[in-house]
Amino acid sequence: MTLKPTGIRKQMNQIWQLLRHDEELLRLLYYDRNPLSEDLPDITSLPQKEFEKISMDVVRFEEKSSELTTKGIKRVYITTGRKRQVFGKPYYARQHFFINVIVHEDFVKQLRLEQIGDRINQLLLHNNISGVGNIMYEGGDPYQAPREFQTYLHIYSFLTPNKVRC
Repeated sequence: MTLKPTGIRKQMNQIWQLLRHDEELLRLLYYDRNPLSEDLPDITSLPQKEFEKISMDVVRFEEKSSELTTKGIKRVYITTGRKRQVFGKPYYARQHFFINVIVHEDFVKQLRLEQIGDRINQLLLHNNISGVGNIMYEGGDPYQAPREFQTYLHIYSFLTPNKVRC
């Protein structure tokens, strides 16, 4: 088994980079109508400055944002969760992380919240992206949302060595 460099900053950055460079996820978050239509330009093919602006706005490594009053926002927030020792494995811990999907109520009938959650699961689940082994789904729940929004909190985890090699 090959160990990847560890350190929570590096591991969370790998997850953030994966999500913010996925064309289908970006389309679901950025475009309002028929986001998967081939008639719309590919976001990852836009000029670098424009791509960075869009991807940094819709996939954020932060807990919350105060500008959620804007209509039409669809966004993903990634945050670090708890880290717990693995029973019987003193050299490893299970690192949790949260992905909170938030969608304006204008997109509820399109099932956009569910589409975005499904795409994130396709990208993350049972893949060795960060840490040791595969990312596991720990659960999810509807989450308290600002007025006019719906949100769903997904909880994931991966195994990480206790000894950090940055």
